[in-house]
Amino acid sequence: MDRRAFLTSLGLAAAGSQLACASVAQNVGTGRRLRRVGIQLYTLRDDAKRDLERTLADIAGAGYKDVELLSSMNNFGMPPARLRQVLDQNGLRAPSTHVGVGELNDLDRQLADAATLGHKYIVLASLPGNERTLDDYKRWADRLTDLGRRSITHGRWAR
Repeated sequence: MDRRAFLTSLGLAAAGSQLACASVAQNVGTGRRLRRVGIQLYTLRDDAKRDLERTLADIAGAGYKDVELLSSMNNFGMPPARLRQVLDQNGLRAPSTHVGVGELNDLDRQLADAATLGHKYIVLASLPGNERTLDDYKRWADRLTDLGRRSITHGRWAR
């Protein structure tokens, strides 16, 4: 290949890549649009500790429709029935909550709260930091499978 053919090929490749990028950029706005965008309350936990009602109102004011609650922080001491009222007042839904390992020990309570708050998902935030062996993971897999089976009978998913 001579220099002229090489430069022609290089130019065509560069132009082709730019045309492909422009084509993709045109289609970005016509693709799938998100209908609902939520926020994890953990990201605003300091504000929520100070004033949960105000924090939820601010979340709604910013345009969010969904919020993931924090059962692992006992929803900052607000009883589930009252929290449901606050969510409703602000037009928010709470399709999920984060729980810690301790909250899984009382799954029946978590399921009852989930029914009140409208959770579809109960998410285990993380495994204990000192339980990272293969045997530990196997035990957790068995336990989470059992919790998932129990949860699904209540129309919830424990993950």
